[in-house]
Amino acid sequence: MAREDVSVTKKQNSNVDSNKLKVNGATESCDKAVSLLDSKPNVDSSEYDLVPPDGGWGWLVLLGSMMVNILIPGTIKSFGVLFVEFLEAFDASPATGAWIPALCYFLYSSLGPVSSILSVKYSYRTVTIMGGASAAFGMIASFWASSVAYLYLR
Repeated sequence: MAREDVSVTKKQNSNVDSNKLKVNGATESCDKAVSLLDSKPNVDSSEYDLVPPDGGWGWLVLLGSMMVNILIPGTIKSFGVLFVEFLEAFDASPATGAWIPALCYFLYSSLGPVSSILSVKYSYRTVTIMGGASAAFGMIASFWASSVAYLYLR
């Protein structure tokens, strides 16, 4: 009975071949695709092209996420190395210099819900690009800082 099902499936595939169904994000250059959850028994796997569900960008997203999660918390947590330099460069007291990482921790923790709300209203891509642009602008603007108070605002 299983052989008859396979032969019926192959006959149906030959009839459907003219329609060239696209499944799971297949492009026009690919005439066949299969879902990762396809569970048809005894079907020759050479007839299908596996198409990644993310379009092939998954590894770049992983790399970008890894870089963000290494650089941002790494910079904040290694502030102790830069603390003495900030005190000497700006001739500040330890209490005023300690506000710099405190504000970084506060913004890093408190802007998560805000970015979630904005991501629902707009798109994740737009919020990510705007957040990255504002962070880059703040880092670039801090180059011209003349006091610790200037760093608070940036």
